[in-house]
Amino acid sequence: MRLLDLLYLAAYALMAPLILWRRVAQGRSLGNPGQRVFGVTPPLPRDDARVVWMHAVSVGEVNQLGALLEQFRHRHPEVRLVISTTTATGMKLAREKFPDVTTFYFPIDFSWAVARALRRIRPALLVLTELELWPNLLAAASRRDVPVAVINGRLSERSARNYGKAARLVRPMFSSLAAVVTQDEDYAARFIALGTAPHRVHVVGSLKFDNAVREAAIIRDQRNEELQQLRKLIDLRAGDRLFVAGSTQEPEEAMAGRVYQALAGQFPDARLRLVVVPRHPHRAAEVQRRMEQTGIRAVLKTEPGAWPATSPDGIPAVLIVNTIGELGMWWSLADVAFVGGSFGNRGGQNMLEPAAAGCASCFGPNTWNFARIAADMKAVAAAIEVTNEEELRMFVERCLDDDDYFRRLTQLGRQFVEFRCGATDRYVAHLSRLLTRRIAANKRSAA
Repeated sequence: MRLLDLLYLAAYALMAPLILWRRVAQGRSLGNPGQRVFGVTPPLPRDDARVVWMHAVSVGEVNQLGALLEQFRHRHPEVRLVISTTTATGMKLAREKFPDVTTFYFPIDFSWAVARALRRIRPALLVLTELELWPNLLAAASRRDVPVAVINGRLSERSARNYGKAARLVRPMFSSLAAVVTQDEDYAARFIALGTAPHRVHVVGSLKFDNAVREAAIIRDQRNEELQQLRKLIDLRAGDRLFVAGSTQEPEEAMAGRVYQALAGQFPDARLRLVVVPRHPHRAAEVQRRMEQTGIRAVLKTEPGAWPATSPDGIPAVLIVNTIGELGMWWSLADVAFVGGSFGNRGGQNMLEPAAAGCASCFGPNTWNFARIAADMKAVAAAIEVTNEEELRMFVERCLDDDDYFRRLTQLGRQFVEFRCGATDRYVAHLSRLLTRRIAANKRSAA
């Protein structure tokens, strides 16, 4: 482990200039160094409560925990849950979504940091969302007899190939996992090929379906006042149509802006509006600047007194959202949705959320992170793949011009998500079995 620590230190020394530049130039948070570097997690009461540590890397994984935590706590009210996350945006969202749960930054995989975190938390179970395997952490958990489970397991073909190049090094990690509960058979086969025992791998479906429906219902039923505030913010009137480009990266914002600019004047009886939600809020000012260079008036959501505004050609300005945790509400207000990260190199973002919210949804061609879901949605016309800017323009135009097409697409999208719900119960059942076995083993060793 000392050699691994030295390798980590060397890597971080090389990365230090980039980390500092992101902190200074982009305003990115460094998190909590005490938690990240030294594993000094928040103190927990020294009582008999069993602790389950759940880790979610960033915003997407945090969102997947909603329904799971709700059902797990209902089944195990005696258990204390703690949540770790890696990014500042993930931390902010976790604290907003789960205010009564202890949250902290995931320790870097230094041997001393993960060992201290495990000593302080004393988990009966460690749960990793999707995939976040680190050798020092898994070795330390094994020494303390802490079972480690991967939930909503996802392992792309590309990632599996990369792991396979160092099979002798990574096999101990994969073989140490107590349970891997995956989204589909392809992911399961890759975990097994890399060393996880077949009897520990279970295919139960994706948490994303349950969470998409749950979040849409919460927003509709409990956050209506916030929805109305957002509607008022952009002066969204009855009969207007709202196009939302969410979780975007470069060059998707400019594409959406040009599509909006081309279509905004075509439907005078139903004003078209555009809201852009970049995947990383720190890019919002850059997105605004680039849009305005092309003649599109763009306004940051937090810009005081800047709304309402219009472009030089008289069309309403584009709103760029530079706050965290609001994308679900914008999906709920939207008529037409473009799911970003799908024209760039990110591999797509969650296209189930706008479908569950009732949007006519589309995404670009690069969706390998959601390959099965994207393929299944396309197969039943629950969402549309657009391969270039012109196809995006044609899709938005048809949704605005063809009411039958628009209604059919929104109905198929919502049905696609709702008919595939139910995986959360199965995830909770697997975690409950692991927890029960760990408690029983502790009782036997103490007897």
